[in-house]
Amino acid sequence: MHSSSDLASSKIITTAKLLAKMTVMHLLYASAKRKAICLAKSNKTIRLKIGAGNKRGNDGWITLDRSLQCDLTWDLRAGLPFPDNSLQSIYSSHTLEHFAFPDLCILLKRCYAALKPGGFFSICVPNARLYIQAYLGGKTLSIRRKCIPPWAMQHRKHD
Repeated sequence: MHSSSDLASSKIITTAKLLAKMTVMHLLYASAKRKAICLAKSNKTIRLKIGAGNKRGNDGWITLDRSLQCDLTWDLRAGLPFPDNSLQSIYSSHTLEHFAFPDLCILLKRCYAALKPGGFFSICVPNARLYIQAYLGGKTLSIRRKCIPPWAMQHRKHD
């Protein structure tokens, strides 16, 4: 049986570890935000892969995910670190279906805002048939389900 002082020490250690992790993540997110703003100010073409996992960008693409191995460490539930009208392209493969509908709506609005006029957002999701059939049939998908609404399938930001 553990004594009350052992339990208190355990809680203190657990809390300290959690605070340390939160501090590190906060610093990583702040760094990603600074990098994103600097890239946007450079006026270079920015192509972003979101939900890239532990991959670094290549062929002119920048990767963004919660992973420490990608180019920018960022939690997509916080939107994007890039300012409005700064991205030429966004690519997402097998990422969006993992979001709850309300979080997905927020992310998609931020992606749209971050695209330059004429920019592209390419989306790849598994079983897109579910969404296409709902759209064509005029059906509304449940907000409780993790899903992409039909309006999110638009892929080009108009001037």
